[in-house]
Amino acid sequence: MRGLETKKTPTAPSTSIISKMIARSACPDCLQNHAILAPVTGRSVVRCTHCRRFWPPGEHSDAGPDAQRCNDHPGRSTRGICRRCDLTWCEPCGGRVRVQGFNTTLSPCCREGLDPVAEIKTILPYWAELPAMLRYAFRGGSPFVLLFLFLGGYVPILSLTIPFFATAYGVHVIRYSSSDPYTAPGFPESDDVLVAFLYPLLRLLGASLVAGFPWYLYDRFGTANPIVQTLFLVLGLSIYPAIVLNATIQNRFFSAIVPTELWRTVRLMGVDYLALVAALGIFILVWKATSPIAYHEILEMPVWYGRFYLLITMFHVFGRSVWQTRHRIDWGV
Repeated sequence: MRGLETKKTPTAPSTSIISKMIARSACPDCLQNHAILAPVTGRSVVRCTHCRRFWPPGEHSDAGPDAQRCNDHPGRSTRGICRRCDLTWCEPCGGRVRVQGFNTTLSPCCREGLDPVAEIKTILPYWAELPAMLRYAFRGGSPFVLLFLFLGGYVPILSLTIPFFATAYGVHVIRYSSSDPYTAPGFPESDDVLVAFLYPLLRLLGASLVAGFPWYLYDRFGTANPIVQTLFLVLGLSIYPAIVLNATIQNRFFSAIVPTELWRTVRLMGVDYLALVAALGIFILVWKATSPIAYHEILEMPVWYGRFYLLITMFHVFGRSVWQTRHRIDWGV
């Protein structure tokens, strides 16, 4: 009839259109699918809501602000996306429908599974997160390692193995921090001791001996020219971070000492590598500055504990340098 108006029901966007707006990426460890609502830049990573693993998603989302709100409750943020129609739901809405006998939430719209919204985290350099970096050695199992290193130095037989144990744990910290610098370092399982401790330690020690052999020959048989000795020291300081990273992360020995591979690592890391060399230089200066009081009758204990703290922190900085350059270098982490 002419006097009556028909009320049109608004139609939801088609699934094909919404699917193009909302990108998805699966966790490489637990294979949990995640919906990506925020734009992902080159220095951002996704954190799994299940196993807390970080990974670069490699996908970009064009979803608008509507995708950030629940379909039934616009005042609430989205916690899950329907796998079938891509409608967004908040956490209470996702708990409406459950499969009997399983702890699984389904979407209220299609009774399909809900993909959790991915947590996007921007990769920041370690100097931008200095407080968190300085607290790293007091998290997880590291305080117990610090105490063991400190007390072990006073045991006659055990003190001989302390440098090797400290280096082995440092290698573990590097590898752990390179994949997740925000989680407290843990101890490897007993079955992974060879892979996590021994093999990387042998590669690092071997590469370090080869790299420092020219300086040793000059210091042993050369003239005591302080200028030449300083040049050798600066050269070793400038290439040693690349040697450490190649030996511990790439799982190869010869690539850690080949000049072309070293130059490739330095070139791709760019400014981040210069900052890493500067941090290593500061660590060496602090270590040398505490040498006169390292064996003082009163200050010996706090100085050596502080030295081991700086050692673990420095290893963490090495791992963080891998983390912050993973958008430019495929480290294989």
